Amino acid sequence: MTEKMTRKGVKKTLTKIGIDGRAAKERHFADHGNPKKHSTPHDHIITWDKNDNPVFSRPVNYENGKVPKFK
Repeated sequence: MTEKMTRKGVKKTLTKIGIDGRAAKERHFADHGNPKKHSTPHDHIITWDKNDNPVFSRPVNYENGKVPKFK
C-alpha cells in the first residue's frame, strides 16, 4: 500500500502490477470528496495509451460492504 500526503490528508492506494511490469489496477481508499461517484474503497482498471500514459477507467464501486479481494 502506498500513502501520499495531500492537502486533505493521507491518500491510501493499492496497485496491481501486470505481467508487463506496468500498473494494471488501483484500489483507492477515499471517495475523493464525491461519495455519489466513488465508494470507499473503489477500483480503477488501468490501460495505457499509445504514448505510454496511464488511462484510468471510471470507478468500479462496491456497495453494501461487498468488496472483493484485490487481485
